[in-house]
Amino acid sequence: MNGQTKVYTWQEAISAGCDPLQYSYLPGIIPASTLIARLDFKIWSNKVIGIDGYFTLILPMQKFQLTVHPTARYGYRTGEGLIDFHACCTHQMYLLELKQVSSGRWNLKNICCVEQQG
Repeated sequence: MNGQTKVYTWQEAISAGCDPLQYSYLPGIIPASTLIARLDFKIWSNKVIGIDGYFTLILPMQKFQLTVHPTARYGYRTGEGLIDFHACCTHQMYLLELKQVSSGRWNLKNICCVEQQG
């Protein structure tokens, strides 16, 4: 499971030992609009068209979920289309830039790998 780009189905994630129920989707758990977190795994969203990214913020230890929705112009790319979230490797640290939308939820504005694992 280390360093994969795979996006699981819910059942594949459970079979692989992932526990998505430990990750909050509530917007209040995310402390800031810019943070560094580890991408633990990704699951195709069941409720909307998108990829749910499951992240762990190291200090303080918090687990949270962000959904990346595709756009007609960029697909699953963030920002100006530079980074394809679908291709982001798991178990790596990323700088996340988030934007809070009117519903209070956070959208992934940009993502950048800050640590490469060999």
